Amino acid sequence: MANYKAVFIGTGMIGAGLGANALLHDFDVTLYDVVSEEQIRKNLKNIFDILVEAGMTTQAIADEKQKTVKISTDLKEALKGGADIVQEAVPEREDLKRSIFRTVQEILGDKTIIVSTTSHYFPSILQKDALYPGNILVAHPYNPSYILPLIEICGPECPKDVIDKVVEVYTAMGKAPIVCRKEVDGFIVNNISKKSRIIKVRLHQRFRDVNRHISEMCRNVFGALLPFCRYV
Repeated sequence: MANYKAVFIGTGMIGAGLGANALLHDFDVTLYDVVSEEQIRKNLKNIFDILVEAGMTTQAIADEKQKTVKISTDLKEALKGGADIVQEAVPEREDLKRSIFRTVQEILGDKTIIVSTTSHYFPSILQKDALYPGNILVAHPYNPSYILPLIEICGPECPKDVIDKVVEVYTAMGKAPIVCRKEVDGFIVNNISKKSRIIKVRLHQRFRDVNRHISEMCRNVFGALLPFCRYV
């Protein structure tokens, strides 16, 4: 029996990747996009092929889950029957995202939560002029979204029960959600990554043979710590 019903709008690497995660955790999944149904299925298959190769699932399970997914190229049809959560993963265009949110909320009302994968827009921007702004927030994954578990949840103006529900859903999807209490450009991890890259560039400028050493350090310190992170 499915845990949750989820509609994924946009089936690029992020949308299809999160959709695959949801399918592997027994969600009732609908994938919607403006491309052909054949292309949507191809995108999903590509993700499952990678997951099988990485040992994160088996070919038998991948084949079975791809049979259960619903595919639609009509947004209203995709939303038919409602959803616990609608995951938007379309290109970074404010007008496009807000138009999609308007359609979703006109059809599903105030009972469905909409989350955006955007790394560019604050939730307060996406909520502007929405019918139910408190039901719109950002859930920012990291690439590859279907392998890395982190999801940054950001919706400072959203009610606590909405935030709690999103955390619950992503946890059920096998993700590791964290809640950002404030709107910060690039969110948390992007800022950490950016600062790390700046430091690496500065070290390289000073010490030309530093790249190999930095890679070895990251592998033998941070990489070696990963199995023990649950004790931290």
